[in-house]
Amino acid sequence: MEENKQNRSNSGVKDFLSGVLIGGAIGAVAALLFAPKSGKELRKDIDQQVSIVLEKTDQMKDTVLQKGNEWKNYTSEATSKLAKTVLEQTSELVEKVKTVTKSAEYKVEDKLDEAQKQVTELADEIEKNIEKLKSQQSEIE
Repeated sequence: MEENKQNRSNSGVKDFLSGVLIGGAIGAVAALLFAPKSGKELRKDIDQQVSIVLEKTDQMKDTVLQKGNEWKNYTSEATSKLAKTVLEQTSELVEKVKTVTKSAEYKVEDKLDEAQKQVTELADEIEKNIEKLKSQQSEIE
């Protein structure tokens, strides 16, 4: 995926530089052709203009490549920072979930113990009431 991005980026840079070079050359030739000069002067001016265009194109190419590398480095650093931040926040979240889960677990165990005690007390009370009823029934009989 990274290679595809780089290929597209390089292709865009090449297209841009080609357009600059062709546009500059056409502009220079057009300007020279419409200027009233002799053949030697015209050829000399064309050579100078082509040299200037090529020099500017090289400078622009270097600038574009430098900026492209700067953006690439910037995005790589930003991606790394983002990944690190997401990893840290995920770890914190996992720890919080574990803490909440353990807390809930302890609360549930406490409630179960309390409920079991109440059920046992209720069963004892019911048993006592049954014994009372039996004894009362025996007295009646």
